[in-house]
Amino acid sequence: MFTPFHPAPFWRGPYSPRRGFSQGLTVRGNALTLWGESDRGKFAWTADESVDGIKELIQKVRADYGGGHIKIYPCGHIIKPLRDDETGQRKCIGRIKGIAGSLRFLGEGGEELSQRALAKLTPGDRIPFPHFGLEAKLKQDGSLENQTESPTSYGREQIAFRLGNPNAQLDFGFQKARGRSGPGRVRITPFGCVTTKVQQQSGRWDTFFLGWLDGWPFDEAWLDFSPESSAGMGGFPDDIIF
Repeated sequence: MFTPFHPAPFWRGPYSPRRGFSQGLTVRGNALTLWGESDRGKFAWTADESVDGIKELIQKVRADYGGGHIKIYPCGHIIKPLRDDETGQRKCIGRIKGIAGSLRFLGEGGEELSQRALAKLTPGDRIPFPHFGLEAKLKQDGSLENQTESPTSYGREQIAFRLGNPNAQLDFGFQKARGRSGPGRVRITPFGCVTTKVQQQSGRWDTFFLGWLDGWPFDEAWLDFSPESSAGMGGFPDDIIF
C-alpha cells in the first residue's frame, strides 16, 4: 500500500541525480516508466500497476508535481526531486512497504524485471536490464557509500552516507564483473540488489549483477520538517528497515 506523507518532508538523506533526461524512473502520462539505453538504442520498461501502491503513487506524483523523475529505495521510500536534479531540493513523498519484493517492470518484449527474476542470478552475472537506482561507491571491503550534495545556508556541502557493512558477496561479484576489487561505481536498485556497468572491448556497456544488500540504514535526521513543510511526523512509519 502506498502511504503518502502529509506534509512531505524535505529529504536530506542519500541521493544521486539522474544521468541524462531519458534515464531512470519517470512518471509520464498514466504510467511509471523505467528508461534505459543499450547498444540498440533507448528502451522503456513499464511498472505493473496491479502491484499494490503503484497506481496510487502515479496519481500522487501527477496530482502534486505534474509527473517527473522519482527514486524508489529498497525500503520503499519515494524521493521526488523538485524542479530539476540540480537544485538539490527533494522531498520524501511517501512509502510503499515491501516494494523490493513486489515491484515489477515489463519490457517491450514482455520481459520481466523483478526481485523474482533477479533471484535467479549469481554474483558477476551479466543482466539484460537497465542500470538504474541510487548511485554509490563500492569500497574495497565491499561496503557501500553514497556521496550526496545538499544545500545549506552558506551554499552546498558534500555529505557521505555509509549504506552497508562490508559485504564479501558484493566484492566477489565486482571482481568477477570488472576483474579487480573496488573501489568502483555501482547502483542500488529498488529490488535491494547492487549492479555495476562495464564497458566491453567492443565499446558496448553491459550491466552486471553483484549481489544483495544485507539491510538498509535509516536516520530520522534525513527527514527535514522545515517550516515550509510544517512540523510533525505526518504518519511516518516506524519500521524503516527492510
